[in-house]
Amino acid sequence: MAFTMHSHSGQFCPGHAKDRLEEVIKHAISVGYKTIGLTEHMPRTQLSDLYPEELDPDQGQTTLAQLVPRNASYLAEAQRLQAKYASQIHILIGFEGEWIRGAEYGPLITSLLSSAPCVDYFIGSIHHTAGIPIDFDKAMFLQAQAACGGSEEKLWERYYDEQFEMLRATRPKVVGHFDLIRLFSEQPDRR
Repeated sequence: MAFTMHSHSGQFCPGHAKDRLEEVIKHAISVGYKTIGLTEHMPRTQLSDLYPEELDPDQGQTTLAQLVPRNASYLAEAQRLQAKYASQIHILIGFEGEWIRGAEYGPLITSLLSSAPCVDYFIGSIHHTAGIPIDFDKAMFLQAQAACGGSEEKLWERYYDEQFEMLRATRPKVVGHFDLIRLFSEQPDRR
């Protein structure tokens, strides 16, 4: 049975993905998926948490004030599409959780889960280490490495320590790309 539990659309994750949410669902149906989990990124709380592509005026610069209403629009659209395509595909509604500062994001994840009964699950993910995105480009990866003491080994240690903290605090049903730290690593097969 073909399925995915991790998806994004350009409609609700501009710069990070493409296509409208409905097009993502139509594509999943066309390739034979029986289940799809919709998991747009949760709202972030500080400008420094946004990716450079989200701050780019040429890509429709995102502001913090847009994120909560965008999330509400996402949940409404996801519910509409869940009903519309119910006979063709099982749609689960979720979000991809961020873990940038645990003391701040842990309660926010809990709040998002309790305030939206339509949410079936969330993905626990780490995209930032030491508060710096590790998956945007090599330069930001190296900034995170420097912030963690200068070596890749120390960056990896911090990444997995933060991931362990997130797992213990939130107990997600799905973990997103638990090895994302490998993306720009000089030694992606490190063990």
